[in-house]
Amino acid sequence: MIPVTKHNYYRPKNTMENFTIEIDPITRPPLEYGKELIQNAIEINDLKDGKLYALYSGGIDSEMLLEVFLSQKIDITPVIIKLSPNYNDYDLKYAYQFCKNKNITPLMLDINIDEFIQTGEIIKLSEKIGPCPYQMMPIINETLKIDGTVLSGNNEPYFGPDESTGKWYLIDKEYLCLWNRLYESKQLIGTPSFLSWSAETMLAFCLDPTINKLATNQLIGKKGTYSSRNEVYSRTFPLEPRPKYTGWERLESLPIFSHENIKYIIEYKNKGNGIFKKEYTELITHLQNKIK
Repeated sequence: MIPVTKHNYYRPKNTMENFTIEIDPITRPPLEYGKELIQNAIEINDLKDGKLYALYSGGIDSEMLLEVFLSQKIDITPVIIKLSPNYNDYDLKYAYQFCKNKNITPLMLDINIDEFIQTGEIIKLSEKIGPCPYQMMPIINETLKIDGTVLSGNNEPYFGPDESTGKWYLIDKEYLCLWNRLYESKQLIGTPSFLSWSAETMLAFCLDPTINKLATNQLIGKKGTYSSRNEVYSRTFPLEPRPKYTGWERLESLPIFSHENIKYIIEYKNKGNGIFKKEYTELITHLQNKIK
């Protein structure tokens, strides 16, 4: 069975103002980030149950996941979820082109977002799984239909600065940890956290030269690590830079976004608004604790 995180090293606890995350130290010195991901892919492939799938939005996180597995000649099927009618086509063009270039056939899933909202299915699902951003709801809905081992590159470590102090922090939000809790509660096979699957992988990301420069204020003007991920990933696999989309940009400009069911989901998500922060240098010291 594949654990959501290796050795359960990353454990979200409690809710709202009491929300926190327990993080265990590494058990060995880390490799470079890309090499850690490759090692994870080999281990996950050995543990898989049934066919191996990867949720593929067309973004660089999910593309990095696929590149890692394909580099090891591991049989993995991209899952492309179309948000109909044509809400995420601008993002999916990268997914379609990638699959064409790699000569692989994706599993295509299509969810009618207007119906999903208007019929109240979005509310029914939210009440089953807990407070969650509306952008994640259709992806979760389709993920629950897949029979096999399902992976996601959803949870790469994210760091951002406190502008008042200049210090950088690992930042995670309670509702984003829902993916981990969902896998555990529904006993899904796989992990939503491939890009930070082990403590060693997280530390390797922290120690990447670009991330280190960001978190020690050597790259002026950056507000977080999102825009620098491509540089980190491209040390192992060159990836085409692209805008970051959610798939909801078009929908958010249309009348359907004012539907009462969307308003309900937005308000309900606020019940999962806990935030966890750990200062960058403290996190590195903590992760290295047992090795020292």
